[in-house]
Amino acid sequence: MADVRPELQISEGESRRISILKVWLSVMVVFVHSWNEISVAGEAAAAADPAWLDTLKYTVSDVLSRSAIPAFFLLSAYFLYRKPFSWTENIRRKAKSLLVPWFILNTFWILVFFVGQHVPALSAFFAREETMISSWGFMDGLAAYFGSPANVTPLLYPLWFIRDLFILNLLAKAYEWFAEKAGFWSLLVFIPAWLLVKPNHPFIMGIHGLTFWGIGCCLAKQRVTLSSLDRFRPAALAYPVLVAATVLLRHNGAWGVKILYRLCLLAGVYFWFACTALVREGRFRDRLLSAAKYSFCIYLFHEMALTIVRKLLAKVLPQTPAVSLAVYACLPFAIVFGCVVFSRLLEKFLPKTYAVLSGGRTR
Repeated sequence: MADVRPELQISEGESRRISILKVWLSVMVVFVHSWNEISVAGEAAAAADPAWLDTLKYTVSDVLSRSAIPAFFLLSAYFLYRKPFSWTENIRRKAKSLLVPWFILNTFWILVFFVGQHVPALSAFFAREETMISSWGFMDGLAAYFGSPANVTPLLYPLWFIRDLFILNLLAKAYEWFAEKAGFWSLLVFIPAWLLVKPNHPFIMGIHGLTFWGIGCCLAKQRVTLSSLDRFRPAALAYPVLVAATVLLRHNGAWGVKILYRLCLLAGVYFWFACTALVREGRFRDRLLSAAKYSFCIYLFHEMALTIVRKLLAKVLPQTPAVSLAVYACLPFAIVFGCVVFSRLLEKFLPKTYAVLSGGRTR
């Protein structure tokens, strides 16, 4: 029987909080991707960070910020299932909003890599063996878009999220059926899956999507308003304890510590939403709300810009702990700002191009 229940309404206050959360999550994604080794062909890799700086980066990028993608999966499902939908119409819309930007951005960067590898002045920046376009076969080309068993991410690796999100939309009705049949008991499948299953992505879909799409589906089908979760806000105080324990036990390889890490990320999804209630009316909130429209474009545009700028800075700046800290702390915000400015310029001067790249998003 078709779902004839009315749409689960989102209040103006909830909408503002979700918009603020999307900006925070976008910044967190950039911090996740900002913590990796810089290696420029023909030069020594950047010196290793001292222990205190390595721990700081681990805490911010690998603990605090890793809740971002699970939260995006949860929100995507929640918005889909809060009202009845046609599978066919939803897939048609998702092809426009997900597949088209995914294909264009991946193709664009494949061309950039190809050109960069054939320009002597730029070749050092595009010299990774796995991205030597001229040596690719047919299967390598497919892997650049879809991933492969050896490397599950596309060439522009953050786009694994877009790929998996579309696949989850293909499975949307199966999730809906299960959530309606099992009710809140479905959480006894989704949450243990997150805590206990190995987090390595299979070729198609990783445990992030499997779990948090399911949680978002359950919340929406059970008519849970996001603001009603505020009654659990005191529980958010446990999150700093989980973070501290995760960091202190970082090098302990016990299975229980791995479960603790995933529990910390699960708690972080709620914690960051709860924190949006602390943002009061004023200039800061207005700027966050203004930037929220471009959160999808931040996700699309940030990675290659971040990588290129970091490599340039590694060549021109001394590799000291102070410089490393400054770059790590400041560059993600600069990249987010640049992505927002770039998106606004596209929107103003090339509105049709912006509409295609943003998947037709207007908010």
